[in-house]
Amino acid sequence: MPQVAVQPPETRSYNKALRLTFDYEGSTVKLVSTQQVDMILPPSHPLETKEEQSGFWFTLSDAQGKAVYRRAVNNPIRYDREVFSNDPKHPSIQRVPVEKPKGTFVMLVPDVADARTVQLFSYPLAPEAAARGLAARELARFTITQEQIDGGRK
Repeated sequence: MPQVAVQPPETRSYNKALRLTFDYEGSTVKLVSTQQVDMILPPSHPLETKEEQSGFWFTLSDAQGKAVYRRAVNNPIRYDREVFSNDPKHPSIQRVPVEKPKGTFVMLVPDVADARTVQLFSYPLAPEAAARGLAARELARFTITQEQIDGGRK
């Protein structure tokens, strides 16, 4: 009987995905919609993280809590903005904190039937946190239901 090679999760590519749309206000993140899409996703980044790792990433985990997919991305939560000087003699750009961060962002995860838990990890949501390399912690966790996939809104 021929043996079938099993690829490690981080080298597997996926051709079905879930488009997850999130709203945020401050550090509160809500999953507002889930949509199935036919799309080839890039392979996972390495599933392991270092204890004091900084940055922003998300993981997709199976029912046993084992990560099956992980992507590091730019932090989609805008807690500061670029402000340009109005003085043409002294043009400058500054990053200014946003008093009440609020917005929407989208993430794509593989559509894997037995993996329905999505966790978002982030360094502290403050302008200086990214520059100081502060460690990321779990920001939010969501369990995706079949009802959401079939068209329900959370």
